[in-house]
Formats: sequence, structure tokens, C-alpha cells
Amino acid sequence: PAPLTYQQLAEMGSVSRSTIVNDIEDMGEWLKLFSIQLRRLPNRGVFIQGSEAARRFALLNLIREELGDRKWYLLWKLHPDEPGGDKSIPPQLENFLRSLPLKTAHVEVVRIENMIGRSMSLYSKVETLVYLAISIVCLQEGRSIPAEETISVERNLYYEVAAAVFGDLRARHHISASPAEIGLLTACLCGAKWESPSLDLSGQTSRTDLEALYP
Repeated sequence: PAPLTYQQLAEMGSVSRSTIVNDIEDMGEWLKLFSIQLRRLPNRGVFIQGSEAARRFALLNLIREELGDRKWYLLWKLHPDEPGGDKSIPPQLENFLRSLPLKTAHVEVVRIENMIGRSMSLYSKVETLVYLAISIVCLQEGRSIPAEETISVERNLYYEVAAAVFGDLRARHHISASPAEIGLLTACLCGAKWESPSLDLSGQTSRTDLEALYP
């Protein structure tokens, strides 16, 4: 939120100031994709304006774009505390990946699948994994999603599962979450790609019941 000069950005990114000058327009256009504005203050530098939710999704997509498909999918398979040690990605991004509680998030994604009774596609597994890991760090740092950013979601199965996830995080890791956090995770689960249910329609479960569980 505080302005940073081009020189400060260059030092943080281990690049030259001229690189920042040349790339600043592209940075601004990329941030716009997530409803984040790159603002400039004369003689003071640049800063960003955007919601906490937008910031998290920008981080999520930055990781995906920098890693590429193969390394993105490998996040589910690799040891959670060792995101590859890949020197082909920027050092700051590698350090950020190493700081993410992927192991904790991995446990919760498995619990989500168990509670829903279905498996996510591998892409959705990793997306939920990284989103949860980012959210845990934000909550630990006191960067919760404010009430005014709460989105309206139906209190369906996904909502109950999202609430259970944050209940588990509160019990195990003393991480508290607001209704806004639960609502956003619910939206993520609703948007995930799920395998079809393997229940037999000829049994006692009616199609109406199934459609209520698996809209």
C-alpha cells in the first residue's frame, strides 16, 4: 500500500531500474486483469490499489504463470515444503513458495474431497491448494478479507465444507476466519471441476436428492 520507487522495485526484484521503467506499463495491464490498479505518485513512486481478494487471486495466477503447467501440477506431488528448488523462477517467488504452508493446505484439500465425496480435477486440486495456502498466510499476518468484500453464496454443501475447513484450521492452528473468508472459499469450491458422482441412481438415492447434493 505504501509507494515504492522504481529503484526500490529494481532492488527487490534483483533487476535494473531501466527494466522496471520498460516493464511498468505491462505490470499495470496485468494487474488490471484482477481489478488492481497500479497508481503513480510524482517523486514518490508507485503503489497498488485493490481488494484483498483480488490481491490473493493475482498472487495465485502469478505463481501459475511463472511455474507453467508441468511445475504447477507438480505442486500436488512434490514434498509440500520443497516446491522444486527451481532456479529458473525468480528468487523472490521461490522464497515465497517455500514460505507457503502447502503441507497444511494439502491436508485440508484431501479433507474437502472426503467431505464432498468426490475428487477434484488435478488442476482444481492445485488451485485450491495454493489458494488455501495463500489465505492461511494472509490470515496469520492479519490480512483477512473485510466484511465489505463479503460475497453472497448459497449455504449449500460447499458452504458447509468451507466452514468445516476453517473450523479445522481454527482448532489445529488457531487461525480464525470471517464469514467473508468462508464465502470466498465456497465460491472457489463451486467453481472447481469435480468428477461425476459414482453413486448408483437405481438405489435408494433419488435423482432429486443427487441433484441437491451435486448441483
